[in-house]
Amino acid sequence: TENGVAAPTLFGIADCGGAEVFRGSVSGNTVTATGANLSRFVPAPQAPTMVYRAESLVYYVGINAATQQPGLRRARGNSAGAYAVNEELVEGVENMQLLFGQDTVTNISKGSLPIGNITTQKTASAVTTQTNAAGAGEWRRVGMVQVGLVLRSPGASSVTQADAVSALGTLGTTYNASAVTDGRYRTTYEASIALRNRLFGN
Repeated sequence: TENGVAAPTLFGIADCGGAEVFRGSVSGNTVTATGANLSRFVPAPQAPTMVYRAESLVYYVGINAATQQPGLRRARGNSAGAYAVNEELVEGVENMQLLFGQDTVTNISKGSLPIGNITTQKTASAVTTQTNAAGAGEWRRVGMVQVGLVLRSPGASSVTQADAVSALGTLGTTYNASAVTDGRYRTTYEASIALRNRLFGN
């Protein structure tokens, strides 16, 4: 019941050689996997093998019901697999763009590790829309994520309207705020994030 999850259905198992995330159920001190092949962890090797409660989080731009203002929000999956509970992380975020950088190694496996050479950047749908093993392999190639945000001030700015709104660009996408008449100051923020254990053979 830690952090309010009374009946978790998503778990992770890991040792020093790798990790797997799987669906399952818990009864007392026993976790039962549902449709997952965890044979590589049985019998447990000499290295410590641990089972964890995993979480699924979704980040998106949405409207605060109380203030009717946009913001960056986070939804947390519950034990039924629904994302009913969400919270605001950063107010004033109007737009979010993501680009995913893929490693040049096209078939990453235990015997073919990533080298950390990121040469292509794609949107999520361009990485893949497949939900099979081939799709999982394409996401395994992702070693970097670029995040672009358009943020606005809480209230109207003191500068003239012409200076307060303009066409903004983030990660190759134009966010045209020229038709907005609220007088708020807007700016963009971009960051490139290297994913842990996805670069240089890790």
